[in-house]
Amino acid sequence: MRTLKISLLVFILSITISAQEEWFWQNPLPQGHNLYDVDFIDENNGWAVGMYNTILKTTDGGANWTVKSNINYGSLWSVSFIDSDNGLIVGDDGIILKTTNAGDDWTLHPSGTTQMLRDVKFIYKNIAWTVGGGGTILKSSDGGKTWTDKIGGVLTTWRGLSFTDTSNGTVVGEAGKIIRTTNGGTNWIAQTSGTTDNLFDVSFFDSINGTAVGYYNIILTTSDAGASWISRNSSGYDYLEEVIYLDQNNVRIIGYNQFDHVGVFFNSTNGGLSWIRRTIGQAETNGFSLYNMNTATAVGKNGRIIRTSDGGTAWYSQDRGLRHSLWSASFTDDYTGSIVGSNGTILRTSNGGITWNVQQSGTNERLKDVNFIDNNFGTIVGSNGVILRTTNGGTNWTQLPNQAGWDFDGVFFLDESLGIAFGGYAYICKSTDGGITWSQKLYLYGCTLDDVDFADQYNGIVVGGSVTQIIKTTDAGETWNIQYAQDNMMLHSVSYIDINNCTAVGWQGSVGSVILRTTNAGIDWFQQVIGILQSLNAVSFVDLYTGVIVTNSGIIFKTTDSGSSWIHQNSITTYDLYNVCFTNPQNGFAIGENGTIINTSFPGIVSVEQRNQVDLYPKSYLLSQNYPNPFNPVTKIKYAIPFVTLRQAQSDIRVTLKVYDILGREIAILVNEGKPAGEYEVEFNAANQPSGIYFYQLKAGQFTETKKMVLLK
Repeated sequence: MRTLKISLLVFILSITISAQEEWFWQNPLPQGHNLYDVDFIDENNGWAVGMYNTILKTTDGGANWTVKSNINYGSLWSVSFIDSDNGLIVGDDGIILKTTNAGDDWTLHPSGTTQMLRDVKFIYKNIAWTVGGGGTILKSSDGGKTWTDKIGGVLTTWRGLSFTDTSNGTVVGEAGKIIRTTNGGTNWIAQTSGTTDNLFDVSFFDSINGTAVGYYNIILTTSDAGASWISRNSSGYDYLEEVIYLDQNNVRIIGYNQFDHVGVFFNSTNGGLSWIRRTIGQAETNGFSLYNMNTATAVGKNGRIIRTSDGGTAWYSQDRGLRHSLWSASFTDDYTGSIVGSNGTILRTSNGGITWNVQQSGTNERLKDVNFIDNNFGTIVGSNGVILRTTNGGTNWTQLPNQAGWDFDGVFFLDESLGIAFGGYAYICKSTDGGITWSQKLYLYGCTLDDVDFADQYNGIVVGGSVTQIIKTTDAGETWNIQYAQDNMMLHSVSYIDINNCTAVGWQGSVGSVILRTTNAGIDWFQQVIGILQSLNAVSFVDLYTGVIVTNSGIIFKTTDSGSSWIHQNSITTYDLYNVCFTNPQNGFAIGENGTIINTSFPGIVSVEQRNQVDLYPKSYLLSQNYPNPFNPVTKIKYAIPFVTLRQAQSDIRVTLKVYDILGREIAILVNEGKPAGEYEVEFNAANQPSGIYFYQLKAGQFTETKKMVLLK
């Protein structure tokens, strides 16, 4: 097994190239974690950092961002580049990262502290400062390789710093604390801010003129090196996170409003004496970088990235994807699936999630469950009696009549006519006319129902909780029998493998997480152990051995031994995950809070030089793993086209082989022509591509397969 190293602590930022353990963002993009800071060295080259060791890089002004690190660990709070190659990042637990190759690789350098570090600034190429919790103030004189403690004498959390030269610097922090040095940190003098509210950042234009910002619209200015600080703004509920001088007169501030949850941008053209406030974007903004008077990039909550080219009057989004909570997914093959969520959200993919298209639901209700029986015929149920139907893969959705006012939480259709639906308050209904009308088949007082699954046309299970947890039908939903009942247990999800094998997951008050499994069609249910206390939200099994469980805080467990043991996976997020759907042991989707869609294989595409062996006729289509993998910069890919049957036309089969990057952009077309039966080998040269994860996809006739490869330079 090869390791792709994005230099950091091995357990933090070393990514093992293993399809079974890797998850990738599909929505939002480039990722969905909070971003806290961004730094551009020129108009095109920039870096952003945030939660869970997120590091992003752009070389085209933010039009495209590459995820350099996205591991579920701690947070990175600040980034600073002194030139196009040399940069520093600081974060939780005293982490200090340094790059000398434009952020393609990061190495960990000891800070001598485990305190959270909140701000870092290069002063010159070799001189850098960082500040953080516990009164921590550190200085480096060798470009960030080693650090010396410059004790400030105040035990607080320092949040921002500004040095105008090697001698003069100011640090601000919580409870309105401000200290200043005029001798490079040898001595620090406490200053009076006039506030006890937290200060988040400070910026000086020169040795005497500066601005500090913080809680509740705090804007303080000084023209005497901090001997006196003057309040320049009225009270309010803006959290002002960062301040930057463009010149002596032009000063800019970024932040967010804690009640409206929108970004705010302050502009001064007279050195901070007066300010113009604008709201920006649809999410809280935490940090920004100004390249010139007109061009700025801001980052914020849930991975938001916005940019202005007119000095902050108008901002446009550089991230993409919806942020509504997603509740249910239904896939009919590896590539074709639908996801539904809050605010009437319907997303559809036909390429395994490389792209997700928004479909029109015609409602703003929360859509709770979706079920497709094939690529065209699908049903959705939602709040306040919403029942939606499509017969063309979601191109059009029609709201079905619901005169009885059923408020369904889950739905499962066995064919275009026969469907089962349930309501949270313990009723199970059946339709034999495609969902036009429903008849109640069971009602259980005091019970809550959460999920439904069928093994075949007749055998199905509904799970729930309170006093009854598992209810089964063997006659396509006409009658239902209680199989499992226990006090104070709630099952949230069920997954059939076959008529005998089934797994349900949830929560039990005195135990915590609960997993129930049957191997004899539900005659007996036995508990399995996963080792966490919290409730389990969803389970998906694709065969007798392979299953995945998801729950809150981004927790994912996988089994390959029928649940005898469960292995915790790195899900790359701590957002709550509400559902999971696997189409084969290597390809799965987890969905949840803030529009989260993460995938284990992220279908993609490849490159080519051919070797036709007409004398060998494969029995089936085959796309092999590229070799070597990881590679630099050349790799080879083999694929096979089978000899078609006598009932098929004996002509060449149209074959395409393409390469995509992790954002789904087409990088190369390696094959695009008719091919006779045989085995082929193509060569992909990635000399002009950056290091990262790529995907190659083979399409031949009705066959499609995608695999992942890693370019490691």
